[in-house]
Amino acid sequence: MVAQGQIRAVRPDLIHISTPFNLILRHNTVRSPLVKAFAEALGVDLKVPVQG
Repeated sequence: MVAQGQIRAVRPDLIHISTPFNLILRHNTVRSPLVKAFAEALGVDLKVPVQG
């Protein structure tokens, strides 16, 4: 299953992709000035709703 990429469909909680964007999305940006600063440095607008 892992080789075919099917584990994501079965257990999405086991898949952790550490990209700057995902780290920003996982944190409470209202309470984290570090995440806000990181997002601003990357040019990510945290006020734009996330399209899922």
